[in-house]
Amino acid sequence: MKKILLLLLATVYSSCALAADWKCINRNNDVYVFIEVSSIKKPSESTRVVWEEYVSSDASMKNNIKTSIKKTEYYCKDGTSQLLASVNYSRDKSVASSTTTKGEIEDIIPGSFGEATLNYVCNGKKPPLFVSVPDDPTDAANRAFASSFQP
Repeated sequence: MKKILLLLLATVYSSCALAADWKCINRNNDVYVFIEVSSIKKPSESTRVVWEEYVSSDASMKNNIKTSIKKTEYYCKDGTSQLLASVNYSRDKSVASSTTTKGEIEDIIPGSFGEATLNYVCNGKKPPLFVSVPDDPTDAANRAFASSFQP
């Protein structure tokens, strides 16, 4: 079962550029956050389920994790979320870890990436893209990383 899930998640990951509608909804110096807009589901009036992708800069990678793809349920009225599944990829795009175990329901921190996603999937509020990124022309690595994800 786990192998099937990993294969499914790897297929989703590798075919994103072909069929998916990934939108960058937020970023900081270290991480870009995308959501797959066409994946947004509405299981009830006050919940949304969405696929998210977190892409780390090489300098900020932790445990050799470059990309995390997560399926998350957002509880719009409560301002909480719950991880439903995730897969983490290393720099060479090999699977580093995965889970299909539901996480705990957690409060969403104001000003966080989670809040930006909640506001978009629940209320249709498009966050200001590319916030908190310094416009430092001397930082060639940051510019190269940012330019690789231009919409």
